[in-house]
Amino acid sequence: MIVIGLRVLTQFLHYTAEIIEQAIDEFLKLDPDPLDDRHPARTHPHAEFGNLLKLLFRNDDFMNKVWGFFNYSLQKWDESVTPALLIATFFQEPSDFVPQLYIWAKDSSNELLRAYSLGLLASALEVQGNAHKYRPNNIDLLPVALRRLAELKARMFEERALAELVQQGTQNTGRKDEHRSDSPGPFSNVNGFDMEETSSVGNLADGQAGCGNSSNENSRLSGKKAGESGPINMNRPRAPSLRVQVPAAPTKASPDGSPPPKKKKKMSKNERKSPVDMAKVPSLASLHNWENSNSTWNVVQPYVIGTHKIYPLSVTMHQRLVLQYLIPTGEYQDLLNLAVDGHAMDLILEYIDLERMNDVRLTFDALRYLTSLLVHRKFALEFIIRGGVAALIRVPRASMASAASITALYYLSYNEEVMEKVCQLNDKILDDVVDYALWCLEHSYESGMGSAAMFFTHGFYYKPILERFDQRDGLRRLYNYV
Repeated sequence: MIVIGLRVLTQFLHYTAEIIEQAIDEFLKLDPDPLDDRHPARTHPHAEFGNLLKLLFRNDDFMNKVWGFFNYSLQKWDESVTPALLIATFFQEPSDFVPQLYIWAKDSSNELLRAYSLGLLASALEVQGNAHKYRPNNIDLLPVALRRLAELKARMFEERALAELVQQGTQNTGRKDEHRSDSPGPFSNVNGFDMEETSSVGNLADGQAGCGNSSNENSRLSGKKAGESGPINMNRPRAPSLRVQVPAAPTKASPDGSPPPKKKKKMSKNERKSPVDMAKVPSLASLHNWENSNSTWNVVQPYVIGTHKIYPLSVTMHQRLVLQYLIPTGEYQDLLNLAVDGHAMDLILEYIDLERMNDVRLTFDALRYLTSLLVHRKFALEFIIRGGVAALIRVPRASMASAASITALYYLSYNEEVMEKVCQLNDKILDDVVDYALWCLEHSYESGMGSAAMFFTHGFYYKPILERFDQRDGLRRLYNYV
């Protein structure tokens, strides 16, 4: 009976998680502020997601029973409802729960259990004091998480390359079939020697009268040797009875006697686009100005607001869960060396390239991890030396990742030594930085506008920033924001 009860409860929680994920998908289409951590019911009172979470967590007995039957399938369910949790209470009461998550995240042989444990640890570490409380656990898990992140990234690129090769092979096979069907046969040019089409009634009658002698004439012509045939006189009129046509395939007549439908027009090379081609990121110019782009929303959506799907777990979502765990660990000095040794800088510079990642939420989580690491002066200076500022302003402005990108610029401006290094960059990059910040000041999310204003608050102390701000009518834009 206990096994049956667990099975029924697991199925119920899977079904509940699917309903919640559908509500999450509809909520994300509203394009909420990605850095606003308030309850969805407060930010969007009319959205189904927030009201569903309030209804779910109104029953304390139900949640207590969920904790009593906790396993990996329930863990997926908890990952979906994390925005509704009072995290400080949720992750402080069960004293043995968080340590168990560390064990699962590091040593479990089940990939799903490892991934979902990291996702829940990301929420647990947001509680003030938890990161310091579980410092030894983070020291053990952080290098493992970075190695796992590099492996997942390599796997994602391999799967993408394999899918493109398979699709390319399918396209090549289709082209060969089309070429084979369109290739001319041995009698394809016979009609070229026919007499000109006659439109008079008399000629048509003559043609019908000569049909009876056509068999004799054809047999006489076939008796000739190939060597006796002379050059063909194209100007000499030929009898209609000698007209040879390529036999047409039999067609089924329609019931009403109408002619059969014409063949479908073959698609041109530009019209034939594979799913892989459609999945390719649009140009950076169209991403920066996607409102004026002619790209369809299905193509642009992954690069503007992204998608969120906990189950079934994809390689992209697994990477996001790892990055979400790393975000709270970035600001701690004693964990910085582990991040440096784990090549976190190399990983971040790859992840913030949206043109390669093809998922804006993956880029967004990488930018959040970068922001937590930029509080360290040494890391920030190395990031600038390696071209990090130019990488930040390449993040499309109209995407949700721009809110995290402008926040990273704000964190760079907070440190005087780091900001002096920024001002030594070439004029083109400085122009783009000020343009990027001014755009975010006017058009970004509320959190992005605030980060842009704080960037200028610290940047006004530096002449290269102030001069460019004045040249672009920045004071008016800042006044409009205030």
